[in-house]
Amino acid sequence: LARLVASSQSRKARSAHLAPADQQLFTRDSTARAQATARQRATLAAALQQLAADSTALTTTFAPAIQSLNDYLAVYPGDVDAATSLAILYAQSGHAAQAAAVFDSLAAHAKDLDAEALLGPGMRLVGQGMYRPGARALALGLAKNPYRRDALFSLAAAYYQLRDSASLLPTAQRLLALDPLGRPSLRFMAAGWDFRGARDSVASVVAANLKAGSSRPFRITLEFLDAAGQPVASYTQDIPAIPPRQSQAFDVKVSGRGIAGWRYRAS
Repeated sequence: LARLVASSQSRKARSAHLAPADQQLFTRDSTARAQATARQRATLAAALQQLAADSTALTTTFAPAIQSLNDYLAVYPGDVDAATSLAILYAQSGHAAQAAAVFDSLAAHAKDLDAEALLGPGMRLVGQGMYRPGARALALGLAKNPYRRDALFSLAAAYYQLRDSASLLPTAQRLLALDPLGRPSLRFMAAGWDFRGARDSVASVVAANLKAGSSRPFRITLEFLDAAGQPVASYTQDIPAIPPRQSQAFDVKVSGRGIAGWRYRAS
């Protein structure tokens, strides 16, 4: 619509005129566009107003439970279940920043908190679309165990949904280090570069890794890591040629003390 108006103003400045039939078509088309734009703006305004009303209603409804949980956590600040419940209530009532801050408080008060106590709730929150608090819980949990592939995947997915250009790329790089052939890892890498406006890097990721045609047979070595990232067990597997959009399943059984994650590499 703006381009049509600008074009009309330009013609007026040049004292140029459309043919009668074209003028009639232009008038009808521009009027229809203006009406459609007005309807879209009205719909958006109504949706935002309804969203604000819903958020206010939820805040009012959840207020007693939020207050009770805050009172409880003031006495027992390391209670994971209470903290997770509070974060969910904050997130559902539209207070994502406060929901994320709940996990900061939890991690600060429970120094010896197990990584899984943060990673499990974080992945559930991301799965439910509560991306900001989920991302915060996952980031704190991954600081304790950096090698949980599924948690890294959830964190990358959360940053992607949040359009967090600063955080997505380094998270995708960490995920790619564990899962270098996984298409989700490659897609998050490409998205991370795209968010930063580096289109050449996006093209290179796609060209180098997302090729058409069957793969060649190759061998991988899986390394099973402890929380410090040290290999405690390994397993070698031959992979046959795989057609596009297909996969190859295989079973792996290893033993080792303190296995916290895994990665693989071509060998």
